Amino acid sequence: IDSEQIPCRPIAPGTSFADLFHDSADNRLACAEARRALDGEVRSFDLRSDVAGRIAVTLSPRFAEQGLSRGFFLALRDMRESDAARAEIDAAADQLTAILDNAADAIVLIGETGLIESANKAAESLFGWDEGELIGQPVARLMGEPYRSLHQSYMDRYRLTGRSGILNIGPRLLPGVTRDGAPIAIELSIGEARIGGLTKFIGVCRDIGDRLARDEALRQANADLRANVAALQDAQDDLKRQQEQSLKLAQAADEARQAAERAHAAKSRLLATVSHELRTPLNGVLAVADLLATKDLADESRELVEIVRASGRDLVDLVSDILDLSKIEAGAMRIEAEPFSPRDLAASAAAVWSLAAKAKGL
Repeated sequence: IDSEQIPCRPIAPGTSFADLFHDSADNRLACAEARRALDGEVRSFDLRSDVAGRIAVTLSPRFAEQGLSRGFFLALRDMRESDAARAEIDAAADQLTAILDNAADAIVLIGETGLIESANKAAESLFGWDEGELIGQPVARLMGEPYRSLHQSYMDRYRLTGRSGILNIGPRLLPGVTRDGAPIAIELSIGEARIGGLTKFIGVCRDIGDRLARDEALRQANADLRANVAALQDAQDDLKRQQEQSLKLAQAADEARQAAERAHAAKSRLLATVSHELRTPLNGVLAVADLLATKDLADESRELVEIVRASGRDLVDLVSDILDLSKIEAGAMRIEAEPFSPRDLAASAAAVWSLAAKAKGL
């Protein structure tokens, strides 16, 4: 035995087993296990060495031909490489556990029989299971219909053909179910792996209920926006039509105004022409009446001449009044207060109609 590698003194013929080990605690443990080995038991135990680390010790009884004990075989194994490999494996396992426990997505490991073999904390939280309770559960318990009912047929088809509709493809939307039966919307990806010579399935899923709600709200907002844009476009079209109608009305009003102005101008010209044309014969009538008034006439004839003169002057005044209409429309008519005789005005009006009244016997 190499004394530098194993905590034993150099062995020489006649060396006591109890004297092999330096440390008193190891000495006591080895002696106690040796007594059991002498009684016929195979004993295995570990010792510690500052140089070699852990040492695996095995004591196997040795018997004589008559079954009498003749001692035991001592086997010592240096466990440094094995312990180092185990430490690396443990570190890798701890690292993987830390990654899985802190992953935001739910991750489950599923065996060929469809039972869940491992699940991280996110999976337990997503589906409402307590720690460790998902282990051994059929993965179909996490699925909503119709996938739960069809899951076994999918697994059977995969084992027979090696084909699956959901393995090793991108995420897809599926209905999930919590432990209490509440539906949840999940996005699922499933991959296949060989672990320890066995086929395993790794499912990665996440809750997308909030995302779907936001997407639906966004779709509704887009639909509302399109409706508002369409309504705005309709209102704009109506406004355009109203503007076009208003323009047409404005054009029609302008044409009517121009026509009214032309009619007004024509009326003014007509009034001026008529008044001018009326003045000429009236002046002739008044001139004859004035001339007759200078003659020596009988009373009845003189009265008739005066009526003609008065009626002529009234006609001249009426023509002047017609001309005053243009002044009134232009706002240039000035009204003046002058004294007059109501008696003369009434007599003048009566004289115009007295002859016609007498002719009718009125």
